[in-house]
Formats: sequence, C-alpha cells, structure tokens
Amino acid sequence: MTALGFLVFDLTKSAVYLGITGFAGGISAWFFTLYAGAAADHYSKRTILIYSQIFAACLGLLLCILTGTHVIQAWHIVAMAFLSGTVAAIEAPSRQAFVAELVDKENLSNAISLNSSLFNLGTAIGPALSGILYLAVGPTVCFGINAVSYVPFIFGLSIIRIPKRKRSPHTRPSIAKIKDGINYSLSDSLSLPLMTMVAIISMFGFSIFSLMPAWSVSVLHGNAGTNGMLQSARGIGALTGALTIAARGHGERRGRLLCIGALTYPAILIAFAFTTTLALAMICTALIGACFVIVYNTANMLLQSRAPDAIRGRVMSMYMLSFLGTAPLGSLVGGFAAHAFGERSALVLCAITALGLISALIARSPYLRRH
Repeated sequence: MTALGFLVFDLTKSAVYLGITGFAGGISAWFFTLYAGAAADHYSKRTILIYSQIFAACLGLLLCILTGTHVIQAWHIVAMAFLSGTVAAIEAPSRQAFVAELVDKENLSNAISLNSSLFNLGTAIGPALSGILYLAVGPTVCFGINAVSYVPFIFGLSIIRIPKRKRSPHTRPSIAKIKDGINYSLSDSLSLPLMTMVAIISMFGFSIFSLMPAWSVSVLHGNAGTNGMLQSARGIGALTGALTIAARGHGERRGRLLCIGALTYPAILIAFAFTTTLALAMICTALIGACFVIVYNTANMLLQSRAPDAIRGRVMSMYMLSFLGTAPLGSLVGGFAAHAFGERSALVLCAITALGLISALIARSPYLRRH
C-alpha cells in the first residue's frame, strides 16, 4: 500500500488522484460487506479467508508484472485498488468473527488486541522498508514481495483445525439475514454509537493516510523514503496502542478509554497539520496511530463481547462497513479539499469537523461513557 500510494503520486503528481484511488479502494465495501457478513455466518470463515487471500496474491503478482514491464498507468492502479478493496470487503467480516472461533470468550479481548498487534507490527516495519526499496529498485520489487507474503498466511489458515459447527439451513433469503444484522446494530444501545464513532473517525480522520505521499513531497519536501518513515511511525504508534489495550486485559471502563482516544485523535491531527519537520511529523503520526487503534480495537472488543454468536458475522460486517464504507468518502473529500485549499487547510477542516461530531456523539451517549 505504501508503494502503491507513492506510485500514484509519482505518475500523476495529483492529490486528487490519491483521493480517487482511496475512494476506489473502499467503495466496494458498500456493495459486498453486508453480504459477506451473511456468508460468514453460514459458510466456513476459514475457507472464505483462504480463497480471498489467494485472489489478493494474484492481484499483487499482476501489479508486479505491470510495473516490471513498464506499462502501468494511473487507471490500472485505480482498478487494482477497487479489486483489492473488494477482497477486503469480502474477507473482513470473516476475519474479524473468526477470532471468536479460535479462543474462549473470556480471552477474546486479548486475542483481538494481540491479533491487531501483529498486524500493526507489519505496518511499523513494512512502510519503512517499502520506502527504501522504492528508492533503491522501484515499486516492482515491493509488489513482488507483497504477492509472496500471502503464502505463509494461506498455509497457516490451511493447518488450523477448529471444531465443526452446525450450519444454519438456507431457509431464509440473504437479504432477510442481512436485515437481522442491521436491525440488531441499529437497535442496540451500545452498537449504534460505537459504529457511528468509528464512521466519523474513518471519514474525517483517515483521509490523511491516503494523502501522505502528497504531504511527504509538498509539505515536508521529501520523497518515497519520507512517506515510508511517516507510515512506519503510524504503525509503531498503532502497535503501542494495541499492546496497551492487550495489557489492560479485562480492565473496566473501556468506553471511557474509547472516548478519550476518539477526542484525542482529531486534536493530534490539527497539531500534525502545522508540523514543518519530519521528526515532529513522525511523533504526531505515531500518536495518531495509537489513538486510532485504541478506538478501533476497543469498539471491536465491545461489539464482539455483546454480539450473539448466530449473527456475529453480520454484526461485524456492519462494523466493517462503518469503517471501510466511510473511508473512501473521506479520501475523496480530502483529495479534492487538498487540491482546492492545500493539504494543511484540508486536514484542519476535516479534523475540526471530526472533533465537533465526536463531542456531540459522546454528549448524547451516556451509556457509552459509563460502559
């Protein structure tokens, strides 16, 4: 993803194109995530994950070939982003709900945090290496490594053995099952504010990551290495946040922790907008990564601890839709705003909007604050 974003900016020199690519990568969520949640509740989650990762590996290989033969164009990247987003939309509900099949319920919160820690370990190391490789040998090697990286994950999934569970018969159409998940998510006193908060953070606070290549060049006057360092700093912060949550174990007042993280996130975004050096920018992105994981993981834990097993996949599809479905809109808005007003002004505007909406949500959700 680090190489892909910088390649788009390399080809187009346009923040708008970065926004379009981010939009293309996330819009699939609107079409596939809810159906994927219904599928996760009926079919084997492991099988869904294996086939989705095989397809993702093929996309990585295709990108490697297109760049290696020097025929890559910006529209190719937008199309690849859409296909990659489709894979993410299909596998995300199964991946989130699959954790609950691997551990006992009392250990679920720790399992979610440790799973996130491993993911964020990759985001801490990968972008910096990608930036170095991009500068040294170009994006082709980055995409080749990406394609190969799916192999151990597919192998790991293939050797996992879990007890077989009784599948629900196909007595109701998929749309009726999807409505069950939607009705539960919208009627539950905790699920709705949790998903709304994640949606606000995703839409108004996540666009900075799609604009990072433009920020690295236009604001910090750097290159692909600068972009990689910023992305890795975010990963280090996210890893720290995930480990912090895991260390809390079964600590109480998770709702309060989530509210603090959600309010701190846009405040740090505003501070980041006024940084002029790479060191300060990396500190801010590390804090941004930590706050985002605190919000994302805590909301995930609270939802999974309450969701009935029979509709867990559908509830997680609603949760993933609140994240994946709003992120592309934020990327698109952020890209056009950066083109019209400049990167700094666009970021401050999005951060202030997020801060206002989150404050209003917390004020209207006393149950969330007490949880």
